[in-house]
Amino acid sequence: MQCVHKMHYVPGIYYTSGFCFTVGVICAAPMLNGWYRAQISAVCEESDECDIKYVDYGGFSRVQGSTLRQIR
Repeated sequence: MQCVHKMHYVPGIYYTSGFCFTVGVICAAPMLNGWYRAQISAVCEESDECDIKYVDYGGFSRVQGSTLRQIR
């Protein structure tokens, strides 16, 4: 069985690798040789960067969107 993923453009939402980046989304972000929960606070589509807040750690960072992972 083949899985088909259709992408639809929605203003204010950025998609990469099937993961939807939008402000407020909780995801996993790499930090200090581990993965931590983070919340996206801003998305820059031109540079594929996101500003994030580490939910448990309590810090802020700007990271490449491709390094973020969806939490299911």
